[in-house]
Formats: sequence, C-alpha cells, structure tokens
Amino acid sequence: MTYEVPLTASTTTCAFFTFSGSPVVGNPLTPNLVGSSTGAGISVSANDIQLPRGEYILRFFAGITRTAGSKDNMQYQWRQVGGALLGIDGSTNRELFVGSRPASIDPADAHLEVGAGGASVQVEVLAVGSTVAIDSTSCHAVIWRVS
Repeated sequence: MTYEVPLTASTTTCAFFTFSGSPVVGNPLTPNLVGSSTGAGISVSANDIQLPRGEYILRFFAGITRTAGSKDNMQYQWRQVGGALLGIDGSTNRELFVGSRPASIDPADAHLEVGAGGASVQVEVLAVGSTVAIDSTSCHAVIWRVS
C-alpha cells in the first residue's frame, strides 16, 4: 500500500497495538494500546479503537498458532464501527516461520478520513479455521494519523 502525505499535513503521529481474543467469524479481536505518539489522541474502549478527527492509515498483522499438522488460517479486515469493512483484507495463508511459530506476512490495510466527532474501528475476523488461536505476542496493528 502506498500513501502520499498531503502537502497541507503538519504532523504525523502513530499508535501501536497488540490483540487478543478467540477468533470467531463476524467478531472483532480485542485491542490493547501499547504506546502512541504524543498528541495522537487514539484510545481503546472495549473492542473499539477510538479515532479523533483526522486522516489515518491502518495496518494489522495477525499472529496465530494452530494445532500441529493443521493448515488452518484466518482472514481479517478493518471495519468502521456501525459501517462498512475498510481497505483490503489480510490473511495468514502466507507465512514466514520464525522458530517453531508462523508469523503472518499478509496485512489488512485501510485508509480512513474521520470528521468532527471522531470514529471507531475494529479488526473483524472474516474466516477462521477450527484450530486457529491468536498469538497475542505476534498480533499487531499500527495506526498512523496525519493532521
């Protein structure tokens, strides 16, 4: 995904998240805000990531574990709460093995412009195999805010 910062942009901030939860189709994963730039204004409430007014680039990578010998995978995408799915979906069907654990290399990416009043986003599970579990140490998102 390529993004060109608008000429009127004055600052770029970001926030970093890990995720947990049991992957269930149609349900969001649970985000945990690990850290953010000063002034990002991004927060978490339940399964929702709260975004103040601004322009955002969202990227999510799912780290999973599965039963030995299984080839089960997970597919996921960003969703604006109360609205449509955003951007392109990602999945764990392409992997780079790190030690004995697979790490996803296929992110879900989205671009979102948020008006006055803010918005909330979630990472929604679109499909999941029966042996897949979230590896919370390898499940990450970065959200960049351009303002």
